[in-house]
Amino acid sequence: GLDLASVSDIASLVLLLVKDGRIGVFIRNYLPEDAGKKDVKKNAVPYDVWAEQGWLTLTPGNVTDYNFIRKDINDLKDKYDLRSLGVDRWNSTQLVNDLVDDDINIAMFGQGMASMSGPMKQLERLILSGELELLKDPVLEWMARNVVAKKDEADNIKPDRKNSKSKIDGMVALIMAIGRWMADGSDDQ
Repeated sequence: GLDLASVSDIASLVLLLVKDGRIGVFIRNYLPEDAGKKDVKKNAVPYDVWAEQGWLTLTPGNVTDYNFIRKDINDLKDKYDLRSLGVDRWNSTQLVNDLVDDDINIAMFGQGMASMSGPMKQLERLILSGELELLKDPVLEWMARNVVAKKDEADNIKPDRKNSKSKIDGMVALIMAIGRWMADGSDDQ
C-alpha cells in the first residue's frame, strides 16, 4: 500500500511479507527534511530522533520527493515478490504512470468506506489473532494511536484522525496493503 503526501506531509509505503501463515509488515515512511525540522519545533513530534534511528526517511528539500519513493519501490520489487501495489488515487498520477512503466502492478485504491471497511476489519482480525507481526516501529505505533474507526449506519468503517494534526498515513497504507492482499487471494501468498 502506498499513501502519498500532498507536499510536506508523511508518505507511507507498506509491504506485507507472507511466509508460513505469518504476515510481517515492512513499512517505510518518508518526510521532506525541511517539513520535519518545522514540525519537530511546532508540534514536538520526534521526527529527528526517528530519522536517526532509521524509522523515518527524510528526503531532501521541502516537498515530497516521489522519485525517491519510486527508486525505493523498484529496489524492493527486485528484493521481494511484489505482486501489486495499492495506491491512493489522490495526487498520484505521475508516480503511478512511472511505476507502471517500471512494470509494477498498480491498483488504484479509494479512501472511502467501500474500499477501506473490509481491509480495516481484516487488520483488526489479524492483530487479534496474532497472525500479523508488527515491528516495534515507533512511527507506526504513533500513527496507530492517532487513528480511529469512522463508522456509517451500516457498520462500515474507514480510518480517520482523532484531530486534524494527527498523522495516520502508515495505518492507511497498511490497510491498503491488506486490501490488495485480500484482492490478490490472501491464502496463496
